[in-house]
Amino acid sequence: MFKNILRIDSTLTKDETTQQQLRKHKLLVEFIKTHCQERAYSFQIKKCNQPSCEVCYPIRMPIDVFQNLYFLPDPVPSRDNPDCYETFANLYGKFTTEKFCPSLINLNSKAELAPN
Repeated sequence: MFKNILRIDSTLTKDETTQQQLRKHKLLVEFIKTHCQERAYSFQIKKCNQPSCEVCYPIRMPIDVFQNLYFLPDPVPSRDNPDCYETFANLYGKFTTEKFCPSLINLNSKAELAPN
């Protein structure tokens, strides 16, 4: 796996493991911005299909299939029943955020406010 990471930035070393160290690698930071989606429970990577990209190999599947591949959606409450979540089919291909992530909601609700 590290060999593949070196395709992104050949200056990386296995000893660099902290965010502070990795943020210094501009090629890696740019790759994450353009090819990845970070969430509380997942880290997803998607090829870009840009001819100028020096990291991604060419797409080998039909281009119409590739263009219909999206990052996995975050949980979103159902409009019809707020106690349930929207189905995957209703959310796939749409932009979502972690706003309704159950564990993040629980963290926010458990946070105590400082006394005045």
